[in-house]
Amino acid sequence: LVIEYTTGNETSASTTTPTRLVLRAYDTDANTYALTPAAPITFNITKTGQNTDYTSMYTTTTNTTGYATYTFYADTTFAPTKQNWQGYTNQATTPTCYKYNTSNKFNLTVQSNIPELTQPIVYPITGGWGDARTFNITVYDSNNTANITLSISQSLNGPWTILASQNYTNTSIKTNLTFLYRFGCADISTTPWYYKFNSTNPNQNTNMTTISATTNFTISKDYISFESITGENSTANRTSNQIDQLRVRIRDQNQSYVSGLNTTFKITRDGTSYDTGTINTTENGGYVSLAFNPLCSPRYDVGPQKWQAIVTGETCYQNNQTAEQNLTIMGDIILTINTPDGTRNYTQEESVPFLGYTVDDCGTALSTNVTYYANTTTTSYNCNTTDPIIAIGANAYSCSWTTNLSTTRGYYNVSMKAETNYHYDNYTYRTKDPSLFYLHSLKKLETPLIIPTLAGWGYKNWNFSIIASSGDPDNIYNVTLLLGTSWPPSIPCIGCANQTTTLNNNNIRQQVYWLRNFTNTEKGTWYYRYQIGSTQTQDVLSFEVTKDRTN
Repeated sequence: LVIEYTTGNETSASTTTPTRLVLRAYDTDANTYALTPAAPITFNITKTGQNTDYTSMYTTTTNTTGYATYTFYADTTFAPTKQNWQGYTNQATTPTCYKYNTSNKFNLTVQSNIPELTQPIVYPITGGWGDARTFNITVYDSNNTANITLSISQSLNGPWTILASQNYTNTSIKTNLTFLYRFGCADISTTPWYYKFNSTNPNQNTNMTTISATTNFTISKDYISFESITGENSTANRTSNQIDQLRVRIRDQNQSYVSGLNTTFKITRDGTSYDTGTINTTENGGYVSLAFNPLCSPRYDVGPQKWQAIVTGETCYQNNQTAEQNLTIMGDIILTINTPDGTRNYTQEESVPFLGYTVDDCGTALSTNVTYYANTTTTSYNCNTTDPIIAIGANAYSCSWTTNLSTTRGYYNVSMKAETNYHYDNYTYRTKDPSLFYLHSLKKLETPLIIPTLAGWGYKNWNFSIIASSGDPDNIYNVTLLLGTSWPPSIPCIGCANQTTTLNNNNIRQQVYWLRNFTNTEKGTWYYRYQIGSTQTQDVLSFEVTKDRTN
């Protein structure tokens, strides 16, 4: 036999792309390619390079036209270099019908190098979908560059989804490739995700990391945090629509601000028990706010309260909440003055009764510190300075304003002030035209006295005295001594010598006295009284002028 070359010289083969080695046998004795029986042809290929030892790779028989064909795939037992190949008649088969002969020596290039993959790792293994995950793989190819792909699946059996790919370019150098990938909310799973790396070089040689239950990671709900909190130590007013703006900003684990996230604001009503909450949604910048307007129904108590912003029950995000923040609710005091009520007037040294009560802005009885004032156009008197405030029941208060001769005469209206913790101080007024009451001035006569009360007509300088007062700052009043022999005397004393001024110009406790002498014709009982303005002493006052004594 003559073994002729047909095809396969100077071709190449890889682990995935073969080459066809074809020889043809010719029977020189029978002058034919149609060998009967078919000839056994063995293909030999060197593994460590040209001109090295052959390895028998494949034995086949010729076909009806004398051709023998071997489709050769390289494997990693071949050095990735040019190799020799040839064919020969295999003498080990029976029956042995043909003499031993070989073909010429031919060449092929073996591309057996595969991109090696080692040390696959992912970090973090456990975390939220917003965590940036880092996948690492070490790649080595002795002869070529390679394309590396990262794939994931929720089953060890696939199907696999390619996440990303990179090129390995440092031929014959071990290189660490890093894949950074961010997952989405839709990737959250209660079961683990598995990952693998695949490599392919230009020879189409491929490799893959081992698929194992240990090469996995889990994706959970994303972590969120709160920042830019507004409303800590703020004040909310319970009256009308006075808004306290509570605001937070929400950021997820990858530092992005979260929009469209339901956030519940809860506020305590009594300092301890939280309300049912109000749900608002974050804006594009991650801000979410509550225009807090405390009401009476449902009732929010005044004083220190706590509030929180809470995210709970979300599909994509973990439950989280702010620390308890503080705010203060302030209320208003509503005051009512019952008396004075404008039905009567008063005179100096009378007590003017004040009575009123306080409730809060919800209409609930409220204990407060109350002050009553009596007001003229120029002067204001504080009832508390003369008499104590007396609490009546839970929220009513009385005060008896004691006036005196120094209290301004004239027209008065009244006011009431109340204060207590966590309520705004408040005033109320009760007025009337021209005034709620009039305080009349008082003319007062005190300590009427005569010395002696019994003596002979010859006693010298009988002394009549009185202490006179006037609370009228606008008029001057004369103090008069009335004297007569019957009650009541109505005629000013004749023969009395005034020893002091009898004019009272808004004087308080002015002492006035007179001196008088009597004759023997004026013996008997005498009556006297004092008068200032229209005010007279009312007690029956008398003295005796008797016969004179002699010695």
